[in-house]
Amino acid sequence: KPPEATGKPPEATGKPPEATGNEQTAGEFVGVEFTVDAHVGPHASIPEARAVHRPPPQPEKKKKGNARRGDPDAPKFARTDVRIVSSSRVDSPGATTDDGVDVASLMAVLARVRTHTGRTHQIRIHMAHARLPILSDPLYGPHVRWDRASPCADASTSAILPPGVNEEVWGGPRWLGRQALHAARLTLRHPETSEEMTFDARAPEDVRRACVALGLDPDAR
Repeated sequence: KPPEATGKPPEATGKPPEATGNEQTAGEFVGVEFTVDAHVGPHASIPEARAVHRPPPQPEKKKKGNARRGDPDAPKFARTDVRIVSSSRVDSPGATTDDGVDVASLMAVLARVRTHTGRTHQIRIHMAHARLPILSDPLYGPHVRWDRASPCADASTSAILPPGVNEEVWGGPRWLGRQALHAARLTLRHPETSEEMTFDARAPEDVRRACVALGLDPDAR
């Protein structure tokens, strides 16, 4: 079960994709753009997790010479831009959640995201908050047991599979054993020359295989 947000979380701006039935085709989601503006802070009960929070109250202004540092654990502003570049409806008879809920038909998307802030677990939390949890994320979901496989022994860690569970039974290329995240582009300024440098990287093979298995185009931009 993914960690719950504390309080009533803020909504994403724009419109995250939401399947409303078989009449809605997967292709309708391609090109959808939205922004998640949601504060990120500690989780109430899972030390290694983070959660979406309401914005904290504005601190009172302190007199000069009496300034104090803010609470390091206070929720911090976080913003993530999301664009859907490929989508597909996945039919997986026998797939369930860890709670036994039937998820034989799911919507899968390949999204390109841009972060404006750098909070711990930001992309993972914001995507789950937008109801698009990242594939193979053991902490925040989606916790799909492909082909009715046994659940992971400890969903709060990256322990790949519980003893005795075969990867092909679990879901083959749909189970990466790590979050299906990839840094496709990195831009930075050279510390000595101040030159702006951009690096592009092709998605690794495990991510590409997962995309193909889910009916997504791994090269979509």
